[in-house]
Amino acid sequence: MAGIRSFHKPRTLVDEVAAHLREMILRGAISPGERLNELRFTREFSLSRSPIREALRMLASEGLITIRPRSGAWVKPISLEELEDVFEMRTLFETFAITRAAERGASGQLQVMRRLLREAVAVLEQRDIEAWYESAQSFHDAIIAAAGNQQLKALYDLIKLAMRRYQLLVIGLAQHPDRSQVEHQRILDAFVRGNSERASELLRAHLKRVTDTLAAALRESHGGGDSQKRIRSSSDDRRDRVLRHPPASL
Repeated sequence: MAGIRSFHKPRTLVDEVAAHLREMILRGAISPGERLNELRFTREFSLSRSPIREALRMLASEGLITIRPRSGAWVKPISLEELEDVFEMRTLFETFAITRAAERGASGQLQVMRRLLREAVAVLEQRDIEAWYESAQSFHDAIIAAAGNQQLKALYDLIKLAMRRYQLLVIGLAQHPDRSQVEHQRILDAFVRGNSERASELLRAHLKRVTDTLAAALRESHGGGDSQKRIRSSSDDRRDRVLRHPPASL
């Protein structure tokens, strides 16, 4: 019917609280294994317990937290097993996407990927590592988008929450972004040449290296050492930034 605007569902208070807590968890402002104190959040947000509890249930359904009856809610710990499971699915989705993109032709997405890599190079030269991670994830998002499969995108979006938690482990590792940037460029170059098999092979190798790097950082963070100090320091910095400048959605 002409003249009738499309319906946009407004975000509820519960959605806003969940979005804020989700961001705090994903950015490390609330640590893995940390108990979520309802009373603390009611004071900080000036809210009753009801929207806090509903928001926590939402985060539990996303797999970010665990709610224990008569005990409370905790952020799910990070684990080597979950890391490997998540990146196994990521590899499956992204390699399928790049093969499907080659079959259907995705010239528009190629331009997007080129632009994203240029932006990533620019922020990496400035050593803005957090901005680089955002650009790098957008590059991988563009690979998924190139497949033109909305169900694939929806499934990929589900595992991105878990992916972000583990990617925080390597923010303090100096050589990781530079290596990944080179690998991203090689993947795109192969795809541009029409060699989707080679692009898929390079993508699989890239994700395997990222998984191995994350696994090593996770093992070292559990065992102590300089890596653990870098991770803890990086997490503390992010916590301070999020608490000082909470997302505008709340």
